[in-house]
Amino acid sequence: MSPKTSPARSGSHRSPPTPVAWTQPDEVLQQVEQRLRHPRLSARTRCHLRMQRAKANWRLGHTEQALSEMQHLRQELSPQHQEPLLAVLLIDLAGIQINLAGHFEAALDTLAQAQALADASADPTLQARVLCATAPLLGRLGQLEEAERVLRNGLRLLQAPQPTSLGLSLTLNLGRVLIGLERWAEAIGLLEATQTRLNSLKPRARGGLSLDQLQGRQRSAQRLLALAYARSGSAEKSLALCELAQEQLHASAPVEDWLGIRVVHAEALWRTGQRQRACQQLAQWAQQAQHHGLHAMVLEIQDVLALLHAKPRPSDELWPCAPVNTPLSPADVRQSLLKRDLPLALGRQELQAWFQPIMNTDGRSSQQLELLARWPHEHWGWVPPQQFVALAEQGPSIHDLGRWAVASAAEFLAQPTQDSRLVVGVNLSVMQLSRPALVDEFLGILQAHRIPPQRLVLELTESRPLSDDPLAVQQLIALRTAGFGLALDDFGAGFANFDLLDRGLFDQLKIDRSLTAAPGHLGRRRAILECIQGMAERLQLRVVAEGVEHPEQWAWLRECGIDHFQGFLFAHPMPLSDLQPWLREHGG
Repeated sequence: MSPKTSPARSGSHRSPPTPVAWTQPDEVLQQVEQRLRHPRLSARTRCHLRMQRAKANWRLGHTEQALSEMQHLRQELSPQHQEPLLAVLLIDLAGIQINLAGHFEAALDTLAQAQALADASADPTLQARVLCATAPLLGRLGQLEEAERVLRNGLRLLQAPQPTSLGLSLTLNLGRVLIGLERWAEAIGLLEATQTRLNSLKPRARGGLSLDQLQGRQRSAQRLLALAYARSGSAEKSLALCELAQEQLHASAPVEDWLGIRVVHAEALWRTGQRQRACQQLAQWAQQAQHHGLHAMVLEIQDVLALLHAKPRPSDELWPCAPVNTPLSPADVRQSLLKRDLPLALGRQELQAWFQPIMNTDGRSSQQLELLARWPHEHWGWVPPQQFVALAEQGPSIHDLGRWAVASAAEFLAQPTQDSRLVVGVNLSVMQLSRPALVDEFLGILQAHRIPPQRLVLELTESRPLSDDPLAVQQLIALRTAGFGLALDDFGAGFANFDLLDRGLFDQLKIDRSLTAAPGHLGRRRAILECIQGMAERLQLRVVAEGVEHPEQWAWLRECGIDHFQGFLFAHPMPLSDLQPWLREHGG
């Protein structure tokens, strides 16, 4: 039976149909290419067509190509003469950045530029459009109160006597924010009133909405109202509304609408006790969203899973409803949720700075600490550093993590009670060296706290060869020239490129625990360590042995000539509250 005459009901597992019109980006791409070949297009029309081409490429999964097109357009437009058009382009560019699964920081910067252009144009509609695009991103970053303020400002700017497409978008986004703030009665009242108003409108009447715009807003209102019902304790009412919405969907509805109402339906199923069926459906819809390149929808499904699994359960019921052969395994979901939550944790200052001392030869005093990041996740507990650092290195969060570490070290060193001879080491990822502004950012942080760069040691693990990376080497030279201390961390475990040692960039060498642990063959291990110590001595490098846990291990490391040590034998990593009394006893 044709889906056009018999839409799928809630129990069906039929995949969403291939949409038409704007939701068929391959056809849009063909039409745009044909129009772009017209010789008499105005510059504005050509720009709009190229924006459509970028969005079509994005919908086809060609995200990097779409982003490149947008960035080229941005460079070509003149802000002095094309302020409104450039602002619109920046809004669309931010949408693509968000849907590249994690470019939230870049999207915020883009929207800030769009806001500046909109303010310069003094066009209230354009200003409201930027605010409408900014609010969902603020919501995803956990800043729900700020998102509410932004949306209410947007509605005040419009002050339209009749509903407009933009005004309805602002109102519906406000409804979503109120749901996030758990203000159920207010959210339901707003959404019910909006739905009633939408049902009374006619296409292209005074509101000026097309049929597609009107139907799209009606579907959004239904979905959000069903979500509010589900989360406020009226799951049965939510199920009924979801089934009605699915009956009303037609084959031309965008894939986002088909999937969106089904995700809400699955959540309502969970809340009525049908957990196995709900998880099976969520796994299916996540797969469909991934297939269509709807990264924001995938993140939304992950949000739902995190919400539904927030309450602790017995260990044998950790993932009671995971379907067999589903792409959403417990490990995959946990990784995805941690990757999503890490930028939020950094923005909310949820990470904690712990410290582990590096001991002098006597094993009783210390003048250097290593700052270690610790993340107490509200659902998963303490996340292992090697896990969240690896996730950070997959995107822009590694730069935020690096700035946080340097700022935390500077704030600690700036305390008036600290010994002026104390030095703090922070980890430096190879990925951070790709940021051209790295040196200036670090220096700016230290200057704000009046800390000289000589009191900060950047500990680099060479997780990939750097000798063939001119920018990375240039950054290390600039850091060394600026006065920062540099340590080659985990020596013996990474690539340990001797070319970097030959350049004289480092002043410390930290030997990996794999070499300092209880040796399998004492003679060979001792020979290796003595060679490293001899080389370091000739290169005037301080050597630190990591992972020292036993007195016997400490003794034979000293016999090898090593005179600085770090490990549980002396001190475990500790929070600041424990560090201060420790330093009073062991500092100096």
